[in-house]
Amino acid sequence: GDHESHSEPSTASTVPLMKSMTTEAFISMLENRTPVLIQNQCFGPCGSLWTKEYLMSKVSADRSVSIHQSNTAHLSFRSKNFRYESVPFNRFVEQAAAGKHVYLRAISATVPSKLPACLERDFPEIASDFIVPSSMKFAQENIHSSVLRISGHISMWLHYDVMANILCQIRGSKHITLFPPSSIRGLNMMPGETTSDLDIFGDNAHGLGQLHPMETVLNEGECLFIPACWPHATAP
Repeated sequence: GDHESHSEPSTASTVPLMKSMTTEAFISMLENRTPVLIQNQCFGPCGSLWTKEYLMSKVSADRSVSIHQSNTAHLSFRSKNFRYESVPFNRFVEQAAAGKHVYLRAISATVPSKLPACLERDFPEIASDFIVPSSMKFAQENIHSSVLRISGHISMWLHYDVMANILCQIRGSKHITLFPPSSIRGLNMMPGETTSDLDIFGDNAHGLGQLHPMETVLNEGECLFIPACWPHATAP
């Protein structure tokens, strides 16, 4: 169901902060393989430009996007309590801004079954607004995909990725809880699966403190380094 306030593990530690980033520090961070919250980043003009009105004016009104739509605020991949819907981009942005239970994780606009998401290819109208900080040149040169994500009032299921992520917050803020890979056995993940149906921000988050969670709030102009195979869940 909906949660107006989130209850999180009281024993969670805070993700370490870096107030600035250099190329050398970025490489060191990757090698350490632990989460880091990087503050004071400039992602280009998107930070001021990407309002609801701007996005709706730049992206074609009849551009269709595939979104997650649900009747509940907590999405579960296992129970599939959501449906995939193709809707006009403008309608989705209106729904997200109104706090509906909708979520966009952009997929390739050309060949989604074969190509990874790529901001430049999938949203050329706004791609130039986003600039990867120069200190993250290594990530730019070794990128697998660049994914546009827009959330309404919805939390994403606990899961891990086999590649490292740099999650950049452009507008709004996001609450994120992460667990080290050693915790996977205790997170209700079935063999061979990378997702869990645990609602980390709901009532069944209690008792997870022994699994050494880390948490942070990601604000505008900040980015979070999520190492490979670190389970994480997000809520706006």
